Amino acid sequence: MNNIKVSFRLLTNIYLTKKDFILYDVDCFNNITAYKFSNDLARYRKKFTNFKLVATIKQDINITL
Repeated sequence: MNNIKVSFRLLTNIYLTKKDFILYDVDCFNNITAYKFSNDLARYRKKFTNFKLVATIKQDINITL
């Protein structure tokens, strides 16, 4: 599993969002370059290379805190 670097602002946005998915692109240094929160995965799936379920990320945030 690759570790992806996120900013504190993005981390708070993930924690506060009500959307189901985050779709994102990463660069060669594993930094997120572009992202979109959405409930409609099929609509944005072709525009971004990666996606994750926000609920699993929120659980990881709660475990590490």
